[in-house]
Amino acid sequence: EDFAGTAADTERLLGHAAETGRDVGPYALYFVITGETEAEAQAKWDYYREGADLEAIAFMTGQANLDVSGSTAAKITELQNIFAFNIGKIVGSHASVARQLDELARINGLKGVMCIFDDFIAGTEDFGRHVMPLLRSS
Repeated sequence: EDFAGTAADTERLLGHAAETGRDVGPYALYFVITGETEAEAQAKWDYYREGADLEAIAFMTGQANLDVSGSTAAKITELQNIFAFNIGKIVGSHASVARQLDELARINGLKGVMCIFDDFIAGTEDFGRHVMPLLRSS
């Protein structure tokens, strides 16, 4: 995952905060999908993405017709890619997820990361058991 957008947004927010004299603490929001391996985590993400309710997404994003800007297949792919509504994603093995979170922690001024897990109980427990011990940043 490329975190340049998060870094740029954080920098821009801190610039505005400095102009106003306010103390702010930006947090980033990311889906966290883990697996024993990269392939297992990616398979989970693909399963969720492929199961996206395209009609609901089209309605929510104002797309009335799948063929508005091209083939139905292209439109379905586009809608599937936005099903997470522009929330970042961190998908990977436990070690990969820990490395990516450590990379986010190095963004100057970012106060923390809010995580959304695919399954609240299992995802939280998996994160606590397998990812947290690998983090260099806490």
